Amino acid sequence: MSGVLSIADEINKLQAFCAVCQAPATETQRIIDGEYAKENDTVVVIGADEQYEPRCRKCHVIQKEGL
Repeated sequence: MSGVLSIADEINKLQAFCAVCQAPATETQRIIDGEYAKENDTVVVIGADEQYEPRCRKCHVIQKEGL
């Protein structure tokens, strides 16, 4: 990637906005059946906007197991 960046004429950095508060999103929130994924759920699941939302650190939730 660094090789490509070094010869590029232009670089566009895209950033999502938090689905809750519209701040710049730095995290991805996974949602399973309308609830937040729990900390012990599978780390990666193929899906789109029905399973993932962009979130800022303040709005990102880590659901503890058993809660």
